[in-house]
Amino acid sequence: MTIATMNSRTFARDAALVKRAAQQGPVIITERGKPALAVLHIEEYYRLTGQTGGPSLLQAMQGIAAPEGVELELPERDGAADAMRRVPQWDEGAAR
Repeated sequence: MTIATMNSRTFARDAALVKRAAQQGPVIITERGKPALAVLHIEEYYRLTGQTGGPSLLQAMQGIAAPEGVELELPERDGAADAMRRVPQWDEGAAR
């Protein structure tokens, strides 16, 4: 595993470079020559924190409040209840 270091200007200008570097190992972002941030590949983050993954897209979207006055009524679909039973439940306490 390699550890890359780049300054905050490069970080702000070239996200693709940061993403490519993070595939190889941690990327340390410096501000005025001092380490300020670390960018990790998500799998490395999960390994370090002991997590196995994040919430599904559906669960993440359900956690976002709709703007006031916006309502969305969806028609019932065959098998929808079965599909919801298959969605794994994300334990938010594990993320802390």
